[in-house]
Amino acid sequence: MARIKHIAIRTTDPEKTSAFYQEVFGLKKVGLGVNGIFLSDGYINLAILKCRPERERGAGKIGIEHFGFQVDDVEATLAKLGQHGGTSLGTRVDVTPTDAVRSTKEGPSRVVHVAHDRRTVPELRIRGTG
Repeated sequence: MARIKHIAIRTTDPEKTSAFYQEVFGLKKVGLGVNGIFLSDGYINLAILKCRPERERGAGKIGIEHFGFQVDDVEATLAKLGQHGGTSLGTRVDVTPTDAVRSTKEGPSRVVHVAHDRRTVPELRIRGTG
């Protein structure tokens, strides 16, 4: 079964937004990246990302950007997605965790952004090399 792994939001002030979620909901900071701050409740991660620069697609957009799923088999999930009218938005990227943002228990992953309609863009992620 797929699990929701993370939710990513865009904001004009990641530091202020991060402080809000830490102080109000008790989330813990688990990472700091070039584009944002990463928090967790121990089950689901929250990526608080800075708004995109004007020259990039999605510039100025604030709010939920995407949510990520961890699946057992990315190819089988992509096939199911296609059967339900979804499509891949790019090529699959192989990722090896190298920082505090990802759990040390997590090995290499394959990541692909997909859409099932024009309003929702989830990210599918598979753990391991398979």
